[in-house]
Amino acid sequence: PLSRLGYRRSFEAARERAGLTFRYYDLRHSFISRLAERPDISLEVIRQLAGHKDPRMIAVYSHARDEAKRAAIAALDSAKNPVSEVEGPQKGPQSGNDQSALLN
Repeated sequence: PLSRLGYRRSFEAARERAGLTFRYYDLRHSFISRLAERPDISLEVIRQLAGHKDPRMIAVYSHARDEAKRAAIAALDSAKNPVSEVEGPQKGPQSGNDQSALLN
């Protein structure tokens, strides 16, 4: 088995031979970011695959791309149970039946 330094040397040698200009870190960042864009993959699974002890570290790597953001908004538009214009939105527990507070 290769040591940690052995993996790095092998990666650098292959990268140079291929004429590529990215870092090993970039592969990790892309891997975690692409996983984070998938709503069917939990953040806990991503954390374990990345080897992060602190769940907040996922935020460092998981920058959602614009396509993922647009897909999330589109999911709202195509929801199975959209809010009916007749019924209106569901009232929260603080709203009660008095809607005069909304006008103030």
